[in-house]
Amino acid sequence: MDKVLENLQSEKDNLIPTPPIGRIVLWYERGYVSPDHAQPAVVTAVEGPGRISVCLLAKSRGAIKTGVKFHKLEGATDSRVQTTYRFGCWNYIEGEAPTKNTHPDYQPHLKSISEREQVYKTRQSAEANRPSSQKATA
Repeated sequence: MDKVLENLQSEKDNLIPTPPIGRIVLWYERGYVSPDHAQPAVVTAVEGPGRISVCLLAKSRGAIKTGVKFHKLEGATDSRVQTTYRFGCWNYIEGEAPTKNTHPDYQPHLKSISEREQVYKTRQSAEANRPSSQKATA
């Protein structure tokens, strides 16, 4: 199997949930995922699979709108460490996380993967159907 298709399949097997606008989630400052650091937040925008903007419901400061937050699982990867440290990360309130990949909160990620898979297959097909005199040489 092609490496790109293998990566897309791996993403399908490890979907990142994305809560809808209006859902209350927990936000962790600087990515410190523990009950002591959890703050309630309302989802104000969906930026992509697992990436949301939230409005914090801070006790002492009132409502504070923040930038894009990554899901705690996504934030744990090496490429996201700086972003997670700088902006924090989010997770579901205990007991509210979706339990199956068929849950609506997984649909934005599935849609993104399907779109990328279709673009890749279309490019592969176009390359295969191009006359050999026009094909790029390595």
